Amino acid sequence: MKSNKIFIMAGPSAVGKNAIIAGLLKSDLPLQRMITTTSRPPRSGDSPNDYHFVSREQFMAWVAEDKMIEWVEYNQNLYGTRKQDLEDIFTAGKFPIMDIDVRGVASFKQLFPNVVAIFILPSSLSILRQRLEARGTAEHDIRERLKTAQSEIELAPSFDYRITNYNGKLANVVKDAATIVQHELAG
Repeated sequence: MKSNKIFIMAGPSAVGKNAIIAGLLKSDLPLQRMITTTSRPPRSGDSPNDYHFVSREQFMAWVAEDKMIEWVEYNQNLYGTRKQDLEDIFTAGKFPIMDIDVRGVASFKQLFPNVVAIFILPSSLSILRQRLEARGTAEHDIRERLKTAQSEIELAPSFDYRITNYNGKLANVVKDAATIVQHELAG
């Protein structure tokens, strides 16, 4: 297999990571979504293909049993990546693509030398606010997520690639991300 590349999309909450990944998965690229495990409750529109929803207790049991590659607490909820999910994707002959917390990227890069980290930048913080409001996010959470977004954006230069998600230009962003994946798989 071509060096078992792992593709990671990271960026602030509501920047469009899941929409970009969904667009890539519709292409002919040999990608498979790495499902995030979380203790948060499902939101309207969440797909079981995006998340393993588990209790906080189950999540922490997997951490204690060393079944997680990485995990983080974000806004009082746990998010992480199970080792078994990664193994299953490689066994199927595909390359994982995932959306993880910006801080989790460093953990992956330490464990796996073939991580390709793509940071998705918002065109503006006001656009992020609009997206969070459209999700029905509480005002307190919006303020907290925008504060977090500012610190995450400061880490963008440490990523392998950066793409700005301009409102209404999702097809262009998916095309840019596909070009990066094709380049990395050819190399």
